[in-house]
Amino acid sequence: MEYAVKVVKELKDSGIRVELYNSNDTLGKKIRTAELQKIPYMLVVGEKEMTDSTVTARDYATKKQETMKVDAFVKMVSGLNKVL
Repeated sequence: MEYAVKVVKELKDSGIRVELYNSNDTLGKKIRTAELQKIPYMLVVGEKEMTDSTVTARDYATKKQETMKVDAFVKMVSGLNKVL
């Protein structure tokens, strides 16, 4: 949980709107909830991501998942905002 809070702070500091979904639901249910809300990007952080200092980003449109450093995700999302 500490790592998730750190990631949220880093994203907010970068100007990205982010919400931490911390419930006792299963991972599958959390993913389903985010998809129903049409959240553009969902970040999954667990032990592996914490150990590697990464996040796993899931794209709503393509359902594709990619593991990357937090700063790489910030650059990717910031680049999208400039295009829009």
